Amino acid sequence: ATEVGEREVVTLDDGSVVTLNTASQIRVAYTADERAITLVRGQAHFDVAHGDERAFAVYAGDRRLVALGTAFDVRLDGDEVSVTLVEGRLAVEQSTPIPGDVSDPEMVALERAELEAGQRLIASAREARPEIELADLEAATLWREGRVIFEDARLADAVAELNRYVADPIVLNDPELAELRINGLFRTGETRVFLGALRAYYPVETRTRRDGAIVLSWAPQDGGE
Repeated sequence: ATEVGEREVVTLDDGSVVTLNTASQIRVAYTADERAITLVRGQAHFDVAHGDERAFAVYAGDRRLVALGTAFDVRLDGDEVSVTLVEGRLAVEQSTPIPGDVSDPEMVALERAELEAGQRLIASAREARPEIELADLEAATLWREGRVIFEDARLADAVAELNRYVADPIVLNDPELAELRINGLFRTGETRVFLGALRAYYPVETRTRRDGAIVLSWAPQDGGE
C-alpha cells in the first residue's frame, strides 16, 4: 500500500513488477492455479512476468483482468474501473452481476472483452457494457515518473487529478472556475507551481484555509469591483 503522494515499485514472487500510484493498495494471493491480485483502491501498473503457466489475474471493482503476456495500467475511481493496455493482450471479464439486471439474479453470464495494445476500457457497475477507446499511452503512464499532462482539460478535472497526490487540496470557490481550460505538463505534488502557472494565464488568486486547503478564487478587478 502507498500513502497520499507516494509511489512504490514491488517485485512479486513470480518476477512480475507492480508500480503503485498515490493512495493505492493491492492484495496478493498466489495459488497453484492463479496469480491473483486485487486492486483494493487507487491505481497500479503491472508488468507481467513470462514463463509461468498460471493465469495472472487482476480483480478491480466488478472486473477480472487476465493478462496474456502484457503490461497494463488499472485505476479505480469509485465503482468505475479504467484499464489501459500498454503492450501485449488483455482479457477483461465481468466478475459480478450487473445491478438491476433483468435476468436470473443468481447467475449473470460473464461479459468478456479482449484489448489490444493502445486501447483503454472504462467499465462501471452502473453501465451494462464497458466503453473501449484509443488511449494516450504517454498521458496514461506519466504518473510513474511523477508527472501529469493536461490537454484542453477542464480546471475541475485537472484539480481533481492533482488533489490525488497531496494532503492539502485545491478548492474551487466558484462553479465558473471549473470550466476554465488547462494545458501543460506538471509534477505531481507541486501544487504551488501549478497555481503559479494558473495565475499567469487567468485572473485568479489563492488563499490558504486553516485546515491547509488552498482556495482558488477570481481576483478582484481593477477599481475593487
